[in-house]
Amino acid sequence: MESSIHVITLAVSDLDRALAFYREGLGLDSAGITGTDFAGDNESPAGDVAMFHLEGDLILALYPRTTSPPPAADCPFRSRALVHWTV
Repeated sequence: MESSIHVITLAVSDLDRALAFYREGLGLDSAGITGTDFAGDNESPAGDVAMFHLEGDLILALYPRTTSPPPAADCPFRSRALVHWTV
């Protein structure tokens, strides 16, 4: 099986500002911030995310640093894929 990366997820301190930077500064296209209907609580993170479809099948996803992506243990492909890596 060929390995590949399909999604790069970055936590940002200010989602609106980061969206503006990637759109206006780097010229990337995005539908804007989605998932705002999911406010989040003590059990689940909020759903706010901004996505950019890059070359090929690559997606850049930005989410507020106050939330985090689901743990790799929740991914059914965890034995075959790097699910997320936060720097």
